Amino acid sequence: VLQLVDDPSASLREAARVVRPGGRVVAVLATAENDPDDEIGSILDGMRGLVRREGGLDHIESVAPTNLRMIHRGHMPWQEFEGSAAEQIALIERRSYSSLFDVDEDDWNRTVEPVLDRLRALPGRDVSRRRRNRHPLVVWDVRG
Repeated sequence: VLQLVDDPSASLREAARVVRPGGRVVAVLATAENDPDDEIGSILDGMRGLVRREGGLDHIESVAPTNLRMIHRGHMPWQEFEGSAAEQIALIERRSYSSLFDVDEDDWNRTVEPVLDRLRALPGRDVSRRRRNRHPLVVWDVRG
């Protein structure tokens, strides 16, 4: 949820406070990397610019408190799942993704509508397809 909070640094400070020294704080970020062979995912990448900078990996690392020592930066394993373009269209139109919660009309028209148009143009948009993505992962050790 770090992409949703106003102050990710404060959230990480609180996590570091409540975890005992030697414990771990783990962040799995919402900004998934899509498999290049995932046609739907490649289209969804057109909305990457809407993801708040505060939820990005570089920013999260830069605001981590000094008593958190990064011990791993990488990705979760690839997650395989099924999904159709029609399902993605419905999720986008309902603003199911946190990056869409507060998109204004101009950004919606400039960024989201072209993605929706590309998804709508896919042949067999109601057909479920094999998809794959993975999320960034950061693990910190809590220093005493």
